[in-house]
Amino acid sequence: MPEVIQQIKIIASFQSDISGMKKAINSLEKMRASGAISQSTFEEWNKNLEEQNSGLYDTARGMMAYEQKQRELNKKQQEAKSGARKLTGAYLSLMFTGMALTRVFGGMVKSVLDVLGIGEMLSATILVVLLPALEPVAEILYAIMDFFMNLPEPIQKIIGFIVLIAAAIGIVMTVVGMFLTFFSGGWAIIGKAVVWLWGLFTGFVGWVAGALGVSFGAALAIIIGIIVLVIAIVVGAIDAWKNNFLGFKDAVIGVWSAIKTYIMGFVQFFTGIWDIIAGVFTGNTDKIKQGFGLMGEGIKNIFKGIANFVINIINTLVSLVLVTIAELIRGLEWAWNKIPGVHTTIYKDIMAAGAGKNLIPTFQQGGVMPYTGLAMVHAGETITPKGESMSSGEITTINNSPTFNITANVSNEYDVRKLATELNKYWTSDMERISKARGMI
Repeated sequence: MPEVIQQIKIIASFQSDISGMKKAINSLEKMRASGAISQSTFEEWNKNLEEQNSGLYDTARGMMAYEQKQRELNKKQQEAKSGARKLTGAYLSLMFTGMALTRVFGGMVKSVLDVLGIGEMLSATILVVLLPALEPVAEILYAIMDFFMNLPEPIQKIIGFIVLIAAAIGIVMTVVGMFLTFFSGGWAIIGKAVVWLWGLFTGFVGWVAGALGVSFGAALAIIIGIIVLVIAIVVGAIDAWKNNFLGFKDAVIGVWSAIKTYIMGFVQFFTGIWDIIAGVFTGNTDKIKQGFGLMGEGIKNIFKGIANFVINIINTLVSLVLVTIAELIRGLEWAWNKIPGVHTTIYKDIMAAGAGKNLIPTFQQGGVMPYTGLAMVHAGETITPKGESMSSGEITTINNSPTFNITANVSNEYDVRKLATELNKYWTSDMERISKARGMI
């Protein structure tokens, strides 16, 4: 065996023995620190290690001590670097503060110096001082300028072209450098953001996989499915609103209308209670009757609002579920129609079949019915058939033209306004009473 190879093997074996001895010593010290062995046991085992191979033991101890010193030195270097950075930051802060103070207050000082003429005098003084030193230099500069000015015109053109080309190259390089710096910096930031987002996403997928007890691929498929479902719901809701799919638009609007009806019912109910109390204390029987009527209307509107709210919520959810299924079919249909010679219109047929058709009719509050359905008619109410007016056939028009005889003394404009106010209150109360008695409202 060659001598070099033999030496390499000896060195490698020695390094392996040193590494094993260091690991043994570290293990003993960790066991003593954790309380796994007592101090006496540690000393005994440590002594056995030293007796087995004192030279190897001493070498390992020396290397461990050197490594410890090296770690301490590195730590001190890091602390020194941190202190230097802090000191540099403090110096920069001081510099920027000085620049800011100079910019703010230096302008004020300059204005005062300009007013006093000190700036011009100082400039003239410096000019006088510099003239003797610049005169020899000026002669050299004059000679250089004279040399260039006396050059033949073709050479001047060549020099001018060189100068212009150099200036153009400089501008181009500056612009290119600016853009490359911008894109390199932007790419670095975007790259870091993409890496961070990818790590966040894979971590989230891993967490889902652990929570559900499935593989990473299965968890990823579940998340993608949820994302696709959310997109289908959003797109489906937009399409359902546009063509009022299964009354989706009416149902969404009806939810808010039901809430307003519910609130209005409570307002009417408590207003009726107040009218009853006011009628009892004032002896106004009409006010008491009006109060009971308002309480009844309020209770009716409360239950009507609850019923319409529940019905519209059901309509909204059912429409949303069905239109979401239609949107998923739309995606499959798009892929299927890519096959040559194949074309289906399932999605369009579904949306056309459900356009403007409500699932469950709600309690109407008058006006034009948007669809054919059941309706509750109250006593005294009149239904006008489509295409007919209130005066045709057996349908009659209810007219109420009361006659009032008023005896009053009017002496000024204030009496006229007061009389008009009282008449308005009386007519309003009387019309409400007659209308309710006949079932008109």
